[in-house]
Amino acid sequence: MSKLNFLLFVLTFLVGAVSTETREIAIIINTRSPINSLSLEEVKGIYLGEIRLIRGRRFKPIDQHENQEIRQAFLKHVLEMSQASYLKHWIHRIFQEGIDAPILRENSAAVIETVRGSEEAIGYVWADDALDAGGIKIVLTLPEVSSERKSTKQSLIS
Repeated sequence: MSKLNFLLFVLTFLVGAVSTETREIAIIINTRSPINSLSLEEVKGIYLGEIRLIRGRRFKPIDQHENQEIRQAFLKHVLEMSQASYLKHWIHRIFQEGIDAPILRENSAAVIETVRGSEEAIGYVWADDALDAGGIKIVLTLPEVSSERKSTKQSLIS
């Protein structure tokens, strides 16, 4: 095999390399909220607009931008919906029922900031992003969510 063919083989392998990583999703709320835990069904109900009050507290869901890896994991493992189904669901809720959709934020840092600033906000972030963040508390952790991540080598080539 010539050096050029070998190099092309290696580059093709590296470009296609994807590692599967296991991460936890943390559901977060403001530390001033008296609620200390939520069930998966409660979180799902909040994010689908089916539940607005839990134990006398109103929650406003904060969503991540659709290009964020965590959003795809959240839709798959929590809401059990595709991106298209989720958007269709909210279009119906907004136009047919007049319900406000979740507030969209660009990334986990913006979600944490929003939750930190509002007692009504609820968000989802990777658990490791929430551990050292002040002003928020984790009310549910969803363990062992698999996510595909590009390897470092692939990022260098792309």
